[in-house]
Amino acid sequence: MIYDWDEISIRILKCCNKENSTQIWLVRHGQTDFNVCRVFSGQSEAMLTQRGLTEANKLRKQLPEAIDQIWCSPLQRALDTMTLAFSHVPLEKVATYDDTVNLAFQKMSLETRIGHLGSLAWVNGSSSDRSFEAVLSRVHIDSRFMEISLGDLEGKPFSVVTAGGNHSLDYRPSGGESYREFGRRVMSAFCEVLESADGASSPHIVIFTHAGVIRVLQSLAGLYRTSQDMLYSSPQNAKPVRLSVASLSIPSYWRIA
Repeated sequence: MIYDWDEISIRILKCCNKENSTQIWLVRHGQTDFNVCRVFSGQSEAMLTQRGLTEANKLRKQLPEAIDQIWCSPLQRALDTMTLAFSHVPLEKVATYDDTVNLAFQKMSLETRIGHLGSLAWVNGSSSDRSFEAVLSRVHIDSRFMEISLGDLEGKPFSVVTAGGNHSLDYRPSGGESYREFGRRVMSAFCEVLESADGASSPHIVIFTHAGVIRVLQSLAGLYRTSQDMLYSSPQNAKPVRLSVASLSIPSYWRIA
């Protein structure tokens, strides 16, 4: 569900207070072929490069040992990053993946991916139940955490927008969504992430997602003074960013233009 701005504000305000000890790690997927070519991927599927596979495989040591929930975009690059981050595939094996193995890996079923997560040290629940059903209850694949839809711009080089000067929250490419619409979608999902952790003891939540989503959520932490600062920011591939929920709020530039 996508909420209106008033409801988003109320829900976030209710959750984000000094008593809330929730910690959230935002993880952008590993490097993709689209990243290397410097073209817009948006909601088009892009494959992890050899470097991206290696980056994802190294992520586990950068995340909390005990995790309460995992949320993930359904786009392949995010699912692959999540799977590799918590798999037991040795780094040297990942480094020898060829295109055939990589393609097979990317076609892995959700059931197989979730199976990789059974050995995690889950918190705020029964740590002894490693069944698929128990793990699945803690893993949420949510389309609202997909990258911004860029419509006709997808597959085109970054220079197309740079030359056109379209740097506004309300700019909507043909067939796509504006950043303001996108922000509302992402924050609607984020409200539910916050509410799902309500009542848990110091929950740790990881969200595997995309650069645009991370920009939106980092804006809640006051990282960007203006919307332009946000739009020009460049979250790194496979570098977790931690948000402390107690200090989050919605900047005024997100509301009605």
